This record gives sequence, C-alpha cells and structure tokens, in this order.
Amino acid sequence: MAELLASTFFLFLFLAVIFLLMGLRIVSEYDRLVVFRLGRYVGERGPGIVYIVPFIERAEKVDTRVITLEVPTQETLTRDNIPTDKELYREFLRVSAGRPPAIQDFDQGSVTPETTVSRVLFLEQNGDLWGKDILVLGAEDDLTGLAIALTRKARRVLVLDIDARLVDFDNRAFRELGIDNAEARVFDLRNPLPEELLGAFDVFVSDPPETLASFRAFIGRGIAALREEGAVGYFGLTLRDASVYKWREFQRLLTGEFGVVITDILQNFNHYTNWDYHPRTRAAQIAPVAHPPRDIWYRSAWYRIEVLPGFVRWNEPIDDDVFYLDEEGTTT
Repeated sequence: MAELLASTFFLFLFLAVIFLLMGLRIVSEYDRLVVFRLGRYVGERGPGIVYIVPFIERAEKVDTRVITLEVPTQETLTRDNIPTDKELYREFLRVSAGRPPAIQDFDQGSVTPETTVSRVLFLEQNGDLWGKDILVLGAEDDLTGLAIALTRKARRVLVLDIDARLVDFDNRAFRELGIDNAEARVFDLRNPLPEELLGAFDVFVSDPPETLASFRAFIGRGIAALREEGAVGYFGLTLRDASVYKWREFQRLLTGEFGVVITDILQNFNHYTNWDYHPRTRAAQIAPVAHPPRDIWYRSAWYRIEVLPGFVRWNEPIDDDVFYLDEEGTTT
C-alpha cells in the first residue's frame, strides 16, 4: 500500500512538473507576449521568463522592433473615387510644360492635368492599360496619349491627330524620355484608317467634336481599330454642346449600327481649362459677358464602351462641311 501511495505521489509530482514546464516562456528583449485568458485579453508579458497557464491562457508573440519597408508609389482617391498617382501627375506636369495652346481651328479645348491623369488611371482601374495596344484618336490637345505613355505600362501607344504641333510635341517627348513603344502621327480622321491599323488595338481613346459627322469619324474609326470582342473605347461627350436628342443619336449609332455596349457614363468627369479663344466663340457672341470666365465651367461625361460579337468596323471617308460645328455647338 505504501509503495502504491509513493508511486502515485511521484506520478502526480512528475505531471505537475511537466504542467509547470509547459507554461514557461523565455521572451527576448525586443518581443512581448500578448496574453488571452479563455479568449479574453489580459495584458502583455515579457521580456524575460514568463509563465502562461497551460490550456487556460494563450499567448501571441509580437516583435516590437522598428521594421523598415520599401513602400511603392501609392495612389489616392479624388472626391469622385478616381485614383490619382502622385508620381505620374508630377511627371506629367513637368513633361507637358510648354505644350501647344488649344486653337479654334480644330475645336480644341484642353482638359485639366488632373483630368488627363484621372483618365489614364481610370483605364488602369478597369484593366485597360497594362500590356494593351492603345490608340488615341484626334484628342491629343489633352495629351492623353502622352500621359498613357508616361506610365510605361501599355504595350504600344499610337496617337493620331490633325494638329502637327501636338504630334511634334509628343514625338519629341517620347524621344527625350526614351519611350520607344509610343508614336504620334499627323492624320485627318475624315479619311479612312490605313489597313494596317484596322483590328490592331485593344483600347481606343478620343474626345470628339460633337457633331454627328465627327462622332462617326472619331468613334467609328476607333471601333474599327479594335481587335476583337471585349475590346474597349473611351471618349467624352458634353451636354453643353449637344442636346439629349443628339446623345440619343450618338447612342443609337453605338448600340444599333456599330454593335457595342455602353458600360460606363461618368457625368462631369472631364474638367476643361478656359481656352484663350473663348471671346471669339458663338456663345460669346450670343451672350457676351463683361469678364472672361476664370473658374472651370465646361465639363463633360466620360464614356466607356465595349464591343460585342459581330461588331461593325466602319471606315468610310467623310465629306461633310458640318464637321467641327453644327447648330447646337456654341462654345468653340
């Protein structure tokens, strides 16, 4: 009996020692143990030798040392939830300094630098930038093609614009920056696109004058340049130079004749600077003002379209006197 009691005592003693040893922890100087008892936080322990009650308490080790990480360029959001890349914005401001001013001849009206960068990042947000072949049609007074090229994320960027000043400005910037996958060419969109450009792109970007002839030329040729179903286009439209009735005609062309679907319409996305020739516009003649506008007043919506199976590649010549300005256009 005495031997049984002695054996039982030593067994319990052995188990008690094991139980005590199970709870011992050695905590380094730069570590702490965050302790939870039955799931509830009870405090921190360490450094040194600490004890955690087995099966009752649980500990998570936390490293208190300062760790230096390489943080990549971050994007922030505007009030419209559009990401803004600060590094891209700074580089665009630097590179676009000395850009040619907007002129009345080609219905030009430049957007703000913030809008140009937001356009590019909206493409990226939708998966329409990385590794894509991108065509910019007749809207390079905004320097959108240049901004896309500055990201170094597109596979190819081609800019077509009638204004040789803008083409020269872009090509000079591409050369100076060593961007060898981007090119600008002088081209009048009243003419059909060259055969080698048809079906050669994943994305097109434009900002057409708001006449039916211009819309067909800019947007129709943009769609003709798209490679396959699922390819996309981006462009601006305003209700300041086009009525809702004209928008209906634009949308009929898109969905009825060209075979595309409208995926996004972001109202007032594009903010335009005040162009120097405003005193010579029809609007200024109809309703003259004592002082030229100083704040941003001209805005437009930003469209995104996607081509569907069986979409139409329209690429006919246009001979229309009402190309840049019609009876609804007043601001250019």
